[in-house]
Amino acid sequence: MSKTFLNQEVTERFSPEQIQNRKWAYSNGGPLHIPAHAPKTLTEAILRTAREYPTHGVRYVQADGSEDFQPYPQLLGEARQVLSGLRAKGLKPGDRVILQCERLRDHFTAFWACVLCGVTPVTVAIAPSYEEKNGVVNKLYNIWKLLEEPPIITNAHLESALSRLPQVAGMTSLRLLKVEELRQNEPAEEIYDAKPSDLVFFQLTSGSTGVPKCIQEIHSAIIAHIHGSQQFCGYSPDDMVMSWLPVDHVVPILTMHLKDVYLGCNEIQCKSDYILADARRWLDLMDNYRVTHTWSPNFAFKLVADRLKQDGGRGWDLSCVKFLMNAGEQVTLPVVTDFLKETAKFGIREEAMQPAFGMAEVCTCMTYTNDYSPKTAALRFKKATLTGLLEPAPENDPASVTFIDLGPPVPGIEIRITDNENKLVPEGVIGRFQIRGASVTPGYLKNPEANAAAFVGDGWFNTGDIGFILNGRLTLTGREKEMIIVRGANFYCYEIEDVVNSVEGVEPTFTASCAVSDASTGSEGLAIFFVPKAHPADMTIANDDPAWPQVVQLVRSIKTKVAANLGISPLVVLPLTKKTFPKTTSGKIQRTHLKKGFEAGEFAALQQALAAKTGVTKKAAGDERERKLLLAWQNVLGTAELGVEDNFFEIGGDSLRAMQILARVRESFGVELPLSSLFGPGATIAGMSRLIETEAKKGSRSNGIPKAPAGATIPLTAAQERIWLLEQMESGPAVYNVGLLLRITGDVNVAAVRKSLELLTTRHAVLRTSYHWTGKAVEQLVAEQIELPFSVEEAHGASEAAMITKARVEALERFDLAQAPLWRAKLHRVDARSCYLAFTFHQTITDVWSLQNFVRELGQAYEAATAGRAPEFAPLPIQFSDFAFWLRLQASGAHAAEGLQYWKTQLANPPRIFEALAPDNTRQSKATHTAALIAEPVEKEIAAKVRAVARKNGATYFMAVLAAYEAFLHKKTGVRDVLLGSALAGRSRVETEKLLGFLVNTVVFRSKAAEGTTYNDLIAQAREQALGAHANQEVPFEKLLDELKPERQPNRPPLFQAWLSAWEPLPEVEAGNLRIEAAHLWTSGAQHDISVFVKDCEQNPTLFWEYNPDLYNESTIRAFISEFNTHLRKLCDNPEAPLDLPKAAASSTPEASSIGQFRRKRVAVAA
Repeated sequence: MSKTFLNQEVTERFSPEQIQNRKWAYSNGGPLHIPAHAPKTLTEAILRTAREYPTHGVRYVQADGSEDFQPYPQLLGEARQVLSGLRAKGLKPGDRVILQCERLRDHFTAFWACVLCGVTPVTVAIAPSYEEKNGVVNKLYNIWKLLEEPPIITNAHLESALSRLPQVAGMTSLRLLKVEELRQNEPAEEIYDAKPSDLVFFQLTSGSTGVPKCIQEIHSAIIAHIHGSQQFCGYSPDDMVMSWLPVDHVVPILTMHLKDVYLGCNEIQCKSDYILADARRWLDLMDNYRVTHTWSPNFAFKLVADRLKQDGGRGWDLSCVKFLMNAGEQVTLPVVTDFLKETAKFGIREEAMQPAFGMAEVCTCMTYTNDYSPKTAALRFKKATLTGLLEPAPENDPASVTFIDLGPPVPGIEIRITDNENKLVPEGVIGRFQIRGASVTPGYLKNPEANAAAFVGDGWFNTGDIGFILNGRLTLTGREKEMIIVRGANFYCYEIEDVVNSVEGVEPTFTASCAVSDASTGSEGLAIFFVPKAHPADMTIANDDPAWPQVVQLVRSIKTKVAANLGISPLVVLPLTKKTFPKTTSGKIQRTHLKKGFEAGEFAALQQALAAKTGVTKKAAGDERERKLLLAWQNVLGTAELGVEDNFFEIGGDSLRAMQILARVRESFGVELPLSSLFGPGATIAGMSRLIETEAKKGSRSNGIPKAPAGATIPLTAAQERIWLLEQMESGPAVYNVGLLLRITGDVNVAAVRKSLELLTTRHAVLRTSYHWTGKAVEQLVAEQIELPFSVEEAHGASEAAMITKARVEALERFDLAQAPLWRAKLHRVDARSCYLAFTFHQTITDVWSLQNFVRELGQAYEAATAGRAPEFAPLPIQFSDFAFWLRLQASGAHAAEGLQYWKTQLANPPRIFEALAPDNTRQSKATHTAALIAEPVEKEIAAKVRAVARKNGATYFMAVLAAYEAFLHKKTGVRDVLLGSALAGRSRVETEKLLGFLVNTVVFRSKAAEGTTYNDLIAQAREQALGAHANQEVPFEKLLDELKPERQPNRPPLFQAWLSAWEPLPEVEAGNLRIEAAHLWTSGAQHDISVFVKDCEQNPTLFWEYNPDLYNESTIRAFISEFNTHLRKLCDNPEAPLDLPKAAASSTPEASSIGQFRRKRVAVAA
């Protein structure tokens, strides 16, 4: 609402007819009934509760998840002990203390000791550090001075940190009292005889930049609040109540704890860090302890909904929950709707959502919606009517705004809406929200100015909020100071922030908007502040941090979306870190701090850095660039016979080597070239040099993968995390292991083999990695040392077939993923000159590229070990853990968002579910992973023709084989729109080339055929899809599944049943007197109905057909191979011939193709 509206008289704004037809905006909760025998003070209450409910009490959950139960008699007893300690230290009724207790049990015990002593406590949040001034330290100092330098009660753990305050904050007369020492006393017999009008505690408002307002909370007001809420909400001693917000917030202490003690309810008080680390823990505790009432500000409901969208939850039963109070910040419909949708399957009812209003000045919640329904609680109005009588708007009206009903007042409370002159307005008119009743505070301590502004006469307290009343029920629209007026248009802060929050890459709930002075217009402009999910550590420096491009793109996206959705162009959009984003401990955004800081020039360095990153940087061109490119091409292609005009694909290049070239371009020149450039103007060194010059002039800059910060928590990649989850769901033999059997010819030195494995284990941290479930997420842990998982076994005279069988059996033994290492090796000695070295790796630590590196380096290490020297390994720029950390950061950036959009577009309206290739046997209700393999050689003449056709189409051998495979699927299935899976190496950056680890990523190809489609058409289609897949390969397949949300069928993989990817053979290695080569490589089972692996080499091109024998007979697969070969020959002999599609093959009606819940990564590499 506009400021002019608030200052007008009611009679000037509304016609007599309007006033006559409307009720006044006033609502009375009715009489408050307090039984005569009820305690009149909280001192009486705890004595009665300890006596009448001796088995009820408080369960404390610390940040590390440890739990501690304190029955009410123990709480009273320990408080009496601390009371004795306080008296021994000279404290007496009327004194004040500050509470700084890290352990929850100590905090509440000390709090009650103060109540029993007649001492008034105030809780201040624990500071992140006491080594320097910060917002919390400033607040602590300000309240310490306001209360005339009282002692601070703390833990022994915090004493040393707090003892720095005299030097850091000038608190020279600081006096610290340790709970542990205070508790070492006999329980006090006498307690202070409190009066209903006595102070219980002080509650603080803000105060990080000035003196905080100190709210006085008294016995009678608190007890009036408890009875009013109990009368309205039906609380009883049988309830289990949970709170997890910081105890310096008023709700955990007053709405929850004091009410629970007064009524005898059981209670859980949980450290907020424990829940914020993994919002699902909130639901864990609800389920485990059958919680009936809990609460949170709006932001946490979003955290839960977002997390459940990622992983689906843990099978909770939350039918016990009566109410989920949503209070403390603006309640928004999208968040509430998302939360209820994601938790409905766990038994959360819509009516359990309880939007409420409260504030410390009125002893917290005074209105509740106990009958929530999105149909009735969501109130939509035309924006044009916000300055007058509100008019309802239809649900999808773009010119509307939605608010949430907060319910009627509780008994003993009156509420009203007024104008700026404190005159009553009609219902349905926005104005000042005011409260009157027995729960209202007697005032702010030593703050006559604030008291004069808040108490407007006749017992009415002005809350500072604006809203309206309809049918006696309250709806808030914001704070008086949170209305933004730009060029005469009114906007609510949260309305703008909802738009910003919807931009991919923005940290949810860390957005703020405010009006700031615009010097260019002489009026106010819109400033938006946000926290990117991925950002440079210091955004005031325009350095080469790889997160900068994402931040710059996010700024642009926010400007575009706000302008498009709201018709307002932001004056400035600034990225902040969570550390610099001002929020209270309850999650309230401190917009005033941002406005003042901006206008004081505090963000000048950030603005300059942002401007520098969006500018143009020029890069010099010349022969040096071509020289560097020539070296890169020679290194990747393995030949020195290159000229700058040679075509990449005519001299042995393919998609895989192209990605290696582009990785070196990125490393050497800092620019990002798409894979398609090598199929066009960048197909020669000279052309690529010109492209690099062009990109450099554009200012495009790509940085390498940095090492993870020291001490950082290392997450699993999305692919690792999905396999880890699937592993927890499987029982019996291993399904997620990879087996490798190496044939070794020569006189083996067993000690050198052991030494070689030790060297590789030291070099590659992933070989010392395990996974740890913290209760919130899975982390990678790297052990400093491990016991080498190597053994030797005699196998005299065994055949290779027998060794393969034995190795496959041994690979079925599961790993304990919480114990490193996740691999093992066994040397089988067959005779004096022949051995087999069998490896089993867990799939989360390897892929085929990794195995290639492993075999090469094993040979190097063995040769060095036998020679008594160190191997000459090139240093690893990063470890897999660094890659995993970086990849998670990249997932929230603009580049990832573009990649995700590519895949969503590519797979929009996918074909119907169909049996890719009709099986011989009935598909079982649950997927099986039995595997069989047929190796089918490709005639060398045919392979040569395929390569020739591919070159004519500007494609690769793999792309041409892909086209033939798609033709086979179209013909065999009778479907003209099919999906099939493939894999890319995930190593588009040079730092990853020598890594061991699980980097491979699944991609989806989509083939469409119509009447007249030729083989050349399919090659062109395959080429474009392969190029697009390579360009967007860093989007995890798991993320794509989360976005597409396919239906789940337990007997099929998601999206596709057919697979085609490259087969990269392992190297043959000469190591000293040994020859090492792969005898057999396998995964634990078939992941798709049929998978084809393409081995492209001049000597023996081969297609490997893997299938599930539970579905297909071998004869059927051989028939499929024959039919495929027919298509391959047609592609070679007459690529312009149209496909022979079945007459019945009508186009599939597009609908969501969704099959199977999870998909396991194929151990394969890129085409």
